[in-house]
Parts: sequence; structure tokens; C-alpha cells
Amino acid sequence: MQEQLPNVVCLQVYLKNQQAVIFNPNRYGNVQDVVHTHADCKTTLTGWFEANKLEPEGSEILNLLYQDYPSKMVWHNEENNSRWTRRKEGFAVGRMYYAHPTSGEHFYLCLLLTSVPGAKDWKDLYSFEGIEYASFKLACIAHGLLEDNHEWSQCLEDARHMQCHGLPPLT
Repeated sequence: MQEQLPNVVCLQVYLKNQQAVIFNPNRYGNVQDVVHTHADCKTTLTGWFEANKLEPEGSEILNLLYQDYPSKMVWHNEENNSRWTRRKEGFAVGRMYYAHPTSGEHFYLCLLLTSVPGAKDWKDLYSFEGIEYASFKLACIAHGLLEDNHEWSQCLEDARHMQCHGLPPLT
């Protein structure tokens, strides 16, 4: 009845330990049961990390960005064995869920996923040239994906000094 070409694979993007969990309330006794059951549940993102760990160094797969992964790999979403495997035929496009620039670390994570290939864990996304940064935003700045606010701060500081010393405002 419906065919979509190319196949579009929705790729989950979330901060560490903040993945969405869908559950049937009739199947679980309480919230703790849900948390315990889904604590190690693999998603397309954590599965990407795991699949990259299994690839030998120099593999073409390690050069793929997260959103390009479905072009060469297939996501098998099985209850206890979700995983990526090599694509044998066909083609697919990966689509990450949108993150607005005001969403903070979630946005910066998306930015890193579009430019850091072959990450094997969260630490790889926080790191650049052997330095581990405290946030995804700082890692983005180190990668050159963002500029820091130094230039704007300096401009405003200069304007403040001009105004304080009686100079006419810039027009």
C-alpha cells in the first residue's frame, strides 16, 4: 500500500541516560521495574557506538557519520538483541530528530554527531585531539563548529568604554 524510496531511518538523539522509553503499564508492576528493564536497552545511538567498537581500524564504516550510517548498515530492533549489521542490498537515508539551537547540550550533541565519525562512546564525542571537554558545547568550540563569544564580548566592552569616556555613540 505504501512505499518510501529511499528508505528513511529515524535516528535517536538524546543526552546520556536520557533516552525515551515506551512501555505497557499492564506489563510492569511499578516505575522501578520499567527503569530496571530498560536501563541497558540499545537504541540506534548506543548501537552505533557498539557497532563502531566492533569495526577493525581502517574500516570504511568508521568513516561514517551517524546520519550516514543507514546507507551502509541496517538497524535490527529486537527486544533483547538490537544491533546494526552491514547492509546487503538497497539504500537508506538516516534522519536525526531536530534539535533547536536553544535546546543547549542536545543541540551541541546533534552538531557533533554530524561531524565526528566513528565515535565508540560518549567520551569520543566530548573529546578532541586528546582533550576531554566538560560539555558538548565546549567540544563543538574545540572542533571549530562554533565560535566562542569573545569577539562579541570585546566589542561590547569597547562600546562601554567609549560611552563612559564621553565619546559619541557609534552610528
